[in-house]
Amino acid sequence: MRWFTTFVSKYSDAALMAIDALRTNKLRSFLTILGILIGVMTVIAMMSIIDGLNASFEGSVGELGTHTFYVQKYPAVSFGPDWFQEERKDFTIDDAIAIEELCPAVAAADVSSWTYVTVEYEGERSRPLGITSTVSDFFDMLNDQYVEEGRMINKSDVRHARAVAVIGPEVVEAVFPGVDPVGRDIKIDGNRVEVIGVFEVKGEVFGNSWDNYVVVPQTTFEKFFGKNRGDNWLSVRAEDTASMDRAVDQVESLLRRRRGVKPDEDNDFEIITPEQLMTIWKQITGAAFGAMIGIAGISLLVGGIGIMNIMLVSVTERTREIGVRKAIGATRRDIMAQFVVEAVVISVTGGIFGIMLGSFLGQFVGWVSPMPATTSIPSIFLGFSFSVAVGLFFGIWPAVKASRLDPIEALRYE
Repeated sequence: MRWFTTFVSKYSDAALMAIDALRTNKLRSFLTILGILIGVMTVIAMMSIIDGLNASFEGSVGELGTHTFYVQKYPAVSFGPDWFQEERKDFTIDDAIAIEELCPAVAAADVSSWTYVTVEYEGERSRPLGITSTVSDFFDMLNDQYVEEGRMINKSDVRHARAVAVIGPEVVEAVFPGVDPVGRDIKIDGNRVEVIGVFEVKGEVFGNSWDNYVVVPQTTFEKFFGKNRGDNWLSVRAEDTASMDRAVDQVESLLRRRRGVKPDEDNDFEIITPEQLMTIWKQITGAAFGAMIGIAGISLLVGGIGIMNIMLVSVTERTREIGVRKAIGATRRDIMAQFVVEAVVISVTGGIFGIMLGSFLGQFVGWVSPMPATTSIPSIFLGFSFSVAVGLFFGIWPAVKASRLDPIEALRYE
């Protein structure tokens, strides 16, 4: 234990000397740690925001259903569809029926289309909002999207292409202020439609409101807008989570046959599972985080150079002090330890303030915007480690220079 007591005493004295030096030169110390502070603050704030976004996105994927997947003709992430993707065939009601009947691992399948429209009722007009279609099973898949008033679209509505719609709560607020909408007629892009139901409040998924939309039968959508307007996709629900892989394989095999894809050709459709959505999302946020780490790294480099510069100035200013310490028995290791500890104390001070400000900045972004943020222990540890590493790396050369000073020459220094 004696060696431990000696170790603590030696380095605690060096730390106290470093703190005293910070207090003596407050402005210089502040400017020195500013680069470290900004770098660590950027890392902590970005990690807080990205961790919060990942958690929010994971929750949103859960809202879509853990054993629900989607089939569309475009990739999940692309820079606009290529011409050959535009030529890919849309999905039909017959595709959904075939999946339900011929894929044993599938519990339900639905085809939907999506576009933007305006809704009118007796002079009240909504802003552009989303309209989607269903063959009646789609909203049951999405975590039980219930109808609060009236009824949901049924297969008879689809079969007869009835002009009926179920609307979201925000649509009610926009065009039916103080009026019960069920049973009343609205105009959707000039097409008269009867409101047969109102969805319960759902909130947001992926940052988009699920309360500001209209749902009509798929056949009605095609009658109003044609088969080539808007996006078109299949929603497929497996029997359970354990059946997901089998359901995906069965649907892929069936669609390849129905769409005439040859054995040596790639799919002319894309299957997107919840796991793929999370992977794509983390790749996107990972790229953003990597860019911010690069910016933070430049700040840390500048801060580290500042620490090295100040420590070299400090060695020059305290040359006589170094000579006195060596004359009374201080070893090169003692001198080197003193200046390395001082550099680390300066860097860690900037790191601690950077962690506090970065955490606050992340939380502030969460308060003033819908973007969530959460500060995790790993992000704090990473920020602290960065500051210690910068202090060690950029403090070594000044410490080595101080330890190599000749005591006699140092004592003569004025």
